Amino acid sequence: MIKRKLYLAGILMLVSIYTHAQTTTPLSLSEAWQLAFEHYAEFAEQKALIKASAYNKKAVKSSYLPNFQLQLQNTYGTYEGSAGGFFPLPGIFNVTPKPALENQPDATSSFYSSAVVDWKLYEFGRKNKALEVATFQQQAAQSSLLASQVAVQAQVSRLFMAVEYNQASLVWARANAERLEKILSLTKSLSAAGLKAGADSLLAASVYQQALAGVKSWQGKLNASKVQLSELISLSPDSLGVNPANYLPSDVGPLKLHQDSVAAAHPYLDVLDQQVNVANARKELAERQKYPSLSFLGGLSTRGSGMDAGGHVSSDWGGGFDNRADNYLVGLGLTWNLTAGYTSTLQSKEAGAQLAATQARYDKQALQLTAALQAVEANMQEQLQQLEATKQALANASKAYELYLSRYENGLINLTELLQLQRVLQQTEKDNVEAHQQYWSQAIVQAEMAGDFSYLSSKF
Repeated sequence: MIKRKLYLAGILMLVSIYTHAQTTTPLSLSEAWQLAFEHYAEFAEQKALIKASAYNKKAVKSSYLPNFQLQLQNTYGTYEGSAGGFFPLPGIFNVTPKPALENQPDATSSFYSSAVVDWKLYEFGRKNKALEVATFQQQAAQSSLLASQVAVQAQVSRLFMAVEYNQASLVWARANAERLEKILSLTKSLSAAGLKAGADSLLAASVYQQALAGVKSWQGKLNASKVQLSELISLSPDSLGVNPANYLPSDVGPLKLHQDSVAAAHPYLDVLDQQVNVANARKELAERQKYPSLSFLGGLSTRGSGMDAGGHVSSDWGGGFDNRADNYLVGLGLTWNLTAGYTSTLQSKEAGAQLAATQARYDKQALQLTAALQAVEANMQEQLQQLEATKQALANASKAYELYLSRYENGLINLTELLQLQRVLQQTEKDNVEAHQQYWSQAIVQAEMAGDFSYLSSKF
C-alpha cells in the first residue's frame, strides 16, 4: 500500500514538472523586437558596413599625413652619365658622380638607399571634401541600420499579430465548440426525458463535430504562425506564447495621430537624406579635381660606389659599399594635371545627375510616406467606430442567445431556431476578431509610416 502511494506521488511529481516545463511566459511585442535586433542576420551585415565606413573614414584622414617612401638596393652595372641631382620617381632621388678615368672597368657595383617625403600642403579643399564624403557615407550606413530596424519592427509586428489573431480565433472556435457541446448535452437530456425528438441530438452532434474540426484548423494555423515568427526572433515555437487579452481589449485606447505629416528624421527619409549629402559632397569634390596640388618634397640618401673620387673603379661586388656619400634634397613641388579640367567637368556633371536622382528619390519617399500616413490614420478613425459598433452587437447577441437557450429548455422554440441564433452569435464574435485584426494591421502600417512604434508597444 505504501509502495503504491509512493508510486502515485512520483507520477504526480513528474506530471507537475512536465506541466511546469510546458508553461510559456507570454512574449511582449517589445521583447520580440529586441530578439529580432539581436539575431536577425541583416543587422549583422548592416553593422559590418558601419565598421567598414568607419575604417574608410580613417583611411581618408590618413591622406592629411605626409607620404614617406624608403628604398634599399645594391646593384651592378655601367655608370655612364652626367652630373646633377633630381627626383626621378616618387620615393627616390639621384645624384650622378664624376666620370671615371681611362682604362677602368666598364661596370661596378653600387649601393643606394633613400627616404623621401611627399607632403601635400594644399589641394584646394580636396582633402576636406573627401573626408566629408567619407563622413556622410558613415552616417548613411548608420541611417541604413535604423531604417532596417524600422522595417524589421514592422515585419515582426505583422508576424506577432498573426500569432495573436490565430490565438484569438482559436479561443473563439473553442468557445463556439463549448456552446455547442452544452446544446448537445441539453438535447440528449430533453430527448431522454421525452420532451424533444431524438433527431435533435443527432443534429446537435453534427454541428458540434464541425465545431471541433474548426478548433483543430485554428490550432494548426496558430502553430504555423508561431514557426514563422520564431524564424525571425530565434525562439522555439513551443516556448512562444502571447496574451490573447491584449488582442481584444475592452478599449484600444486613444489613437495617437501624427498631424498628417512624416518627420524629416524618419529613418526611411534620413537614409536618403544622407545619400543626398554624399552625392552633393562628391559633386563638390569632382569640381576641385581640376586644381593643382602644392607639395613639400624632401629626401635623404646614402650611396656607395665602386668608383672613388679620383675616378678609379673597382669591379668587386662588395665595392658598392665603399666611397660612401650622403645627400639631402628639399623643395616645393606643384603638380597640375591640365587635362583634369575637362575630366573634372564631366565628373561634376555626372555627380550632379546622381544628386538630382537621389533628391528625387527622397522627395518621392517623403510624398509616399505622407500619403500612406494620412490614409491609414483616416481609416483607423473609422475603424474605431466599427469596433464600438461590433462591441455593442456582440453584447446584444450574447444576451439574445442566453434568452433563446432558456426558451429552448422550456420548449418554446425548436433546435433549429436556437442553432440559428447561436450561428448569429458565432458570426458576431468572429466579426469582432476580424475588426480588431484590421485595426491592428492598420496600426502597424501607421507605426512604420510614422517611425513611431510606441502605441503598439504600450498595447502588446
